[in-house]
Amino acid sequence: MSALDTAGNESAQSSGALALPDTTTPANLNVPLRINFQNNAATVPAGYIKDHGQPFANVRGFGWVLPGSSTPLDLAVGGTTPGNGRDRGESASGLDQRLDTLLHMQADDVASFNGTSAEGAWEVALPNGSYDVEVSVGDASVGFDPTTHVINVEGVSAISGFTTVPGTAPMGADRFRSATVQVTVNDGRLTIDAVGGTNTKINYLIIDAAAA
Repeated sequence: MSALDTAGNESAQSSGALALPDTTTPANLNVPLRINFQNNAATVPAGYIKDHGQPFANVRGFGWVLPGSSTPLDLAVGGTTPGNGRDRGESASGLDQRLDTLLHMQADDVASFNGTSAEGAWEVALPNGSYDVEVSVGDASVGFDPTTHVINVEGVSAISGFTTVPGTAPMGADRFRSATVQVTVNDGRLTIDAVGGTNTKINYLIIDAAAA
């Protein structure tokens, strides 16, 4: 892009800028809502929407924020390491594809991280009411950073104290935990955080209207 002054002189070309145009009201998302947390390049499981660490924006209706606030947080750099088989959507030891991918909720607990080294909370704009929320945590690979997975949904404990010992078994499906909790949204946003955990890694979640 360039500019002209009042004498008609043209400035040097400047580099272009890309920005996500936001809206004043959040997108209208329908439940059941299925989110898979993954590298941007990975295959998206059928029926799911991918989240690769984008900051919360009304135009999307969901995304990451600083814990305890509504301040958008961009975790899209890193989150999973490009090149790992599971990040390309390939199956790891025959696991459910949703477990082959993840996103770090507490990257600041990792000694050497390839992306944004910060803790984040995830939010989605939903009408006030009661919801059933299923969430999964874990990592198919045996890492070497201390890990205790914790997930709170609207302040309700879903997963607490699921610890894997660095560099050792269990392997396969035993490296994951899932849980379903019923929560109530009162402020137009359903919030998921990992407060109280260490190096929590989230795989996927399913949000649906609460069963009668």
